[in-house]
Amino acid sequence: MDLFLNLKATAIAHKQRIVLPESTEPRTLKAAEQVIAEGIADITLIGEPAEIMAKAEELNLTHIGEARIVNPNDDEAIQKYVELFYELRKSKGISMEDAKKTTKNPLYLGCLLVKAGEADGQVAGAANSTGNVLRAAFQVIKTHCRFWRIHHAIARRMSFRTRRNLRVCRLCSNPCSYSCRTRTNSRFCQQDC
Repeated sequence: MDLFLNLKATAIAHKQRIVLPESTEPRTLKAAEQVIAEGIADITLIGEPAEIMAKAEELNLTHIGEARIVNPNDDEAIQKYVELFYELRKSKGISMEDAKKTTKNPLYLGCLLVKAGEADGQVAGAANSTGNVLRAAFQVIKTHCRFWRIHHAIARRMSFRTRRNLRVCRLCSNPCSYSCRTRTNSRFCQQDC
């Protein structure tokens, strides 16, 4: 079975609730349409409902109306997330006003939905930088206590020239300075990871 067909079958069998904070980005909406139509996951979009539906209509997307839409500008709807964010960050000196302002950011609101148990994950990065996406995740969801380093990978076709410079990394739970290996650096982690 094809890798992606296998992943899709597994996702359908174990349906998850996924938040998409970049809800007016065309690629995000098209992906949400396909996921909803094929029953792969339950989708939550973050944004102004009228704006999302107008963009969906413009793109001829018919299933977007089945997604849950959370409006970050609806103070009543996000109040419990403001309080949650305040509790998470009050030791860092955040005020309730700053917590409310930050919660209106779709990336943070999506992470708060995950933290509150109303979603299983968030997919972002089409319209935001990796730094912004990870900053929200680190401040709200945080990492497991055993892990101090995060690595990510992107699977795509590459030419031989590009592949030659590919850096291969792994997650290491013990802090050390040699946890990554590249073609030019053959040092390995000296600790038992």
